[in-house]
Amino acid sequence: QLGTTGKTVLCRAGEPDTSQLPSREDFAQQQQKLSQTHEAVCKQEQHLKQLREQVATQLRPKSQALEALERRAVEIKERLRISDGVACQLFELKCHLQEMGRSVQRREHAIEQLKRQQDVERSRRATLHKKL
Repeated sequence: QLGTTGKTVLCRAGEPDTSQLPSREDFAQQQQKLSQTHEAVCKQEQHLKQLREQVATQLRPKSQALEALERRAVEIKERLRISDGVACQLFELKCHLQEMGRSVQRREHAIEQLKRQQDVERSRRATLHKKL
């Protein structure tokens, strides 16, 4: 090395400038830090993998329970739909039964009137028969 002027390093022709290279000791320290960082990253990746597996294991039963609940909800909706249909049919039958009840009452009332008229007619005939 011939000398330095400011920040420029002057070297002999054909020789590399090694003044800017880190020393072997610095390089070893950097290599050790890099190795430690790599080891820490690997540990964190392993920990993340374990956490993912743990979450998956914990979620699996919940997912299965959720699927069972969804199936149950579908069944309940279907039962409700059927129940609504049955309720409509029951309402129609109730209305029909009420109408039939009113019809029976009208007929019974008409029969009672006819019986009274027959009784009146019989008694008139009996009276007429006695007079003859």
